[in-house]
Amino acid sequence: MQLPRFGMGCAALRFDGTAEEYEAACGVIRHAAGHGVQWFDTSPFYTTGANEAAVGEALDGIPRDSYMLSTKAGHVMDDEAAAVSRHATTEGVNESPQDFSGDYIKWSIGRSLKRLRTDRLDLAMLHDPRSREQVQRVVTDSVPALCELRSEGVIGAVGLGTTALSDAIEIVERCEIDCLMIGCWYQLLDRSAAEHLLPACEQKGIPVIVAGPFAGGLLADPGAQGALYNYAPPSTEILARARAAASICERHGGSIKAAALQFPLRHAAVQAIMSGPRTVAELEENLAMLAAALPEALWRELDAV
Repeated sequence: MQLPRFGMGCAALRFDGTAEEYEAACGVIRHAAGHGVQWFDTSPFYTTGANEAAVGEALDGIPRDSYMLSTKAGHVMDDEAAAVSRHATTEGVNESPQDFSGDYIKWSIGRSLKRLRTDRLDLAMLHDPRSREQVQRVVTDSVPALCELRSEGVIGAVGLGTTALSDAIEIVERCEIDCLMIGCWYQLLDRSAAEHLLPACEQKGIPVIVAGPFAGGLLADPGAQGALYNYAPPSTEILARARAAASICERHGGSIKAAALQFPLRHAAVQAIMSGPRTVAELEENLAMLAAALPEALWRELDAV
């Protein structure tokens, strides 16, 4: 499949705040759709399905053929889902239950279609299986279920979205999926996915989407107070490396934001990045940074950080 280079993740949009914040969040999506963004991504995991419903409302009236739409399945987020689920398991005290049985995945996609006010998805992804049992069920149940929906024309492509590197490698090796979204493991300061995962995807012709190229915020501004790195406070070593990378970029007339956005796309296996701007200003900055020219000397120095 051919993906746009930039996809807009909608998880961070404030659909769960005030009426003014809700309308502003819808405005970000509408502005994006009117200014060249061709892909929007959501999930029932985000604010218990309210994100999907809001994305559907924001896109309502915009020609469906002008953009790609993707969502995910696997989490059991509310009472309605719990009543349908027959194979939910929970990993960790604070984790939500998940169900990767074929029947539940099909039901979840059907509900997502209603929330999104559409009759088809361009891409449906299995969302972050966390255990050996869940990974096995993805292989035996979830992927075949999504392949059935693909053959029926309900979805255009079958994917996996995960932050678990080893699970991603196993699923790529054992399944025939159309694309992979990976977070955390391929960005300026951590290139672990380049060792096994990206070569495996390249060999099988599976396009990779790198989500969260700012690594939770630190690579957008290493000097910001409280900036997170992969969902947690950065270590002293990581913070020092991020600041060193920012200095290199500035010395070459660039910015670490631009480098963080562009870095994943330099690998042949990576076809797209997924970023989650919260405002129109952030969206426009992301698009400008993605197009900014950065010299090869900058990339060579960043390789040593």
